[in-house]
Amino acid sequence: MDNLVMVVGALALMFLIYLVGSFVITPATHFDVVFRLGKFHRIKWAGPGVVWLGFETRERYSIATHHEEIPAEPEKVYRGDPPVPPGMREVIRIPHSGLREAYFWVKKEYKHGEERWETEDPFDNALPRSELTRVRFSELPGHIQEAMEADSIHSPLTAEWAVIFTWSLKSDAGKRITQENIKNFIENVNPQVGRDREQEVRKRGEDVIVGAMGELLAPTTVGHARYMSKLFSDLIKERLEIIVGEKEDPETKSKSESPWGIQIHSVSLKPPNLGETVNKARAEAAAATSNAQDRIRGAEGEAQAVVIEAKGKGDAAVELATRNLQAGKLEFQRERVRVDEVLAVVAKDEALAEVFLRDRRATAYRDNTSITHYAPVVANVSMGRPGNVPKIPGVPPKELDASD
Repeated sequence: MDNLVMVVGALALMFLIYLVGSFVITPATHFDVVFRLGKFHRIKWAGPGVVWLGFETRERYSIATHHEEIPAEPEKVYRGDPPVPPGMREVIRIPHSGLREAYFWVKKEYKHGEERWETEDPFDNALPRSELTRVRFSELPGHIQEAMEADSIHSPLTAEWAVIFTWSLKSDAGKRITQENIKNFIENVNPQVGRDREQEVRKRGEDVIVGAMGELLAPTTVGHARYMSKLFSDLIKERLEIIVGEKEDPETKSKSESPWGIQIHSVSLKPPNLGETVNKARAEAAAATSNAQDRIRGAEGEAQAVVIEAKGKGDAAVELATRNLQAGKLEFQRERVRVDEVLAVVAKDEALAEVFLRDRRATAYRDNTSITHYAPVVANVSMGRPGNVPKIPGVPPKELDASD
């Protein structure tokens, strides 16, 4: 009897130990997938429960949204030569096309050669893929080509890219993760050795993302890829959604028959790291542009100085001629006043007038000039002009000869 009691007691103790060993508490942010003899058996939600040792195993997964950065967090990205140190991830480098070989995404209504696009911008990074189309550099408007040619960011460069994508187990309309989606996750996301299913999602997602980046980003320039990063992020997200079974494949027009039971929330391309070489090239290009502008401004300044100097000389010549003309006019006025005063005196004496006019006729003949200005001043002078010589009353006209 005592032996029986001892055996029962031992069994009870062993069962208690086994029960304690099988007792688990699942945190509120996770759930456990229970396998019995290697096959999916049930789901254990948050709270206390039992997973029987020896018969059952469990895998714990988060119900929260996963944030994955590809290739890794910045401090874990390795940019040196191989081999990559343990715990580090190799940087993703994309070789971009140059201007002449690249494609550019423009508005769908853009038409090469139309006059409106000589002033309007054909680019718009807020439009969806359905409202965009691809063109070559030679098909872009002239003013856009000039601006892009002046920036080394559109040269054939290799840039370092990173992507952040977020995902979670798929939930129903009530935002509750269903058993069906968990079962799809378990059955269709089969991890390779050394990874769990969440790590497998990350690895498969990384493969899709890197392939899509090479296909989408490489055919365009770094500058255009950076400007259109929203478009490329949406296109990469679409690739992921097709792989996990959320969206139809454009080729097969159907969803995957092996859905992963997850949903992709977002994909975002981080700004590219252009590296020291590109920054140096851009700085040199900026310096060259600045030097060229300085030379242009210097040449313009010299030309302006020449113009000002020439204008100054021209103005001085004009001013001198004006002063000479004014002086001539003044001298003429003075001479006229003096002659008028003399004529006024001469007009009072006929004998004196005859002598004066004979002298003026002789001067006019010698200098081939007119004396008609002086004749009217003499009193009662007739404007008759026989032989171009005015007649004075009481004084007979006289023919002039060389001796006069």
